[in-house]
Amino acid sequence: SRIGPRSGASVVGEGSRWTATGERFVEGALAVTDGGFVSNRRAFVRNSRGETASVSVVGEGSLWNSSDVVEIGTEAIGRVAVLDRGRVITGGTVLGGTATQIASMLINDSVWTTGALSVQGKGQLGLSVVNGGRLTATGFMGVDPDTLGQANVSIVGEESKVFVSSDLMIGGNGLTVFNVLDQAKVEATDVYLGDEGFTLINVNGAGSDLRARDRLEINGNTNLVVQDGASLRSQSGVVGVSSRLEIPSVAIRGAGASWETFELVVGQQGRGIVSLSDGARMDSSNVLVSKEPGSIGEINVLGVGSVWRNWSSNFLLGPKGEGRLTIADGGTVISRDVRAATGLGSRAVIN
Repeated sequence: SRIGPRSGASVVGEGSRWTATGERFVEGALAVTDGGFVSNRRAFVRNSRGETASVSVVGEGSLWNSSDVVEIGTEAIGRVAVLDRGRVITGGTVLGGTATQIASMLINDSVWTTGALSVQGKGQLGLSVVNGGRLTATGFMGVDPDTLGQANVSIVGEESKVFVSSDLMIGGNGLTVFNVLDQAKVEATDVYLGDEGFTLINVNGAGSDLRARDRLEINGNTNLVVQDGASLRSQSGVVGVSSRLEIPSVAIRGAGASWETFELVVGQQGRGIVSLSDGARMDSSNVLVSKEPGSIGEINVLGVGSVWRNWSSNFLLGPKGEGRLTIADGGTVISRDVRAATGLGSRAVIN
């Protein structure tokens, strides 16, 4: 079925249904409201003429069910909004593409369940989960703008949550901004941050949480900031994975802000920086600062109330490369043992 440019269709009210056994093309506007139901196999929300194609699913009981992939804004402009307890189920979701001008998804007090989710391509790419909205990806989730693209992802508000069953990959060749704010939560098995473009991750506010159930890797031109009572959690973490020239950094700022991880490598093959300031907290068990020859790892613990607790004796500073540790202005590091410059040709600097 097809809704042409500058055309519209509405499915309104409980019991109202529009079912397509094949593909659905939306080049105009489709509204599913007040308990209406729409289903199809694959779907395309796009308009190659530079006009807006849109789908809105509004109200409790309203449902759009696409058994296959939904492509949004892969050409020109495409928007999908799920509002006021509406619901969307898709076999997979692609937001943006090589011919995108604007592609957006809004989940406001509503639920979107998908297979894999890919935010990609050029143009302006926007994904917002707000006011208790829920986004669940049963596959992976990737945010990968190209050199001409900018991706803005915002998870905002109490009970707003993104849950990824597999890997969460944030950062491409363009600019990526990823915000977790005001008690929102994001969770995935492995979280990979950064690529060749600039990646800015902001986890802000008490109750806001970014969690990697297993591994967290931070690479490239990436700045991760956890502040004002927010939390970061992982089983293991690596800051500065590759030997490229970029310097990824993690900043934990302010009273109540924290990072909890079992194992941490700062500077695996390249350079990495982790800083605590203004009363932030870090809890770890095994820390390795500068793992491979030529790498540089840097840890800063700054300000009264800033505390790094390492619960084992494994705090290795510069075992093969150059490890740097700065404790200043009332900062504290607590560890059973700190071993510095233990390898041939390694170097450690403690201030």
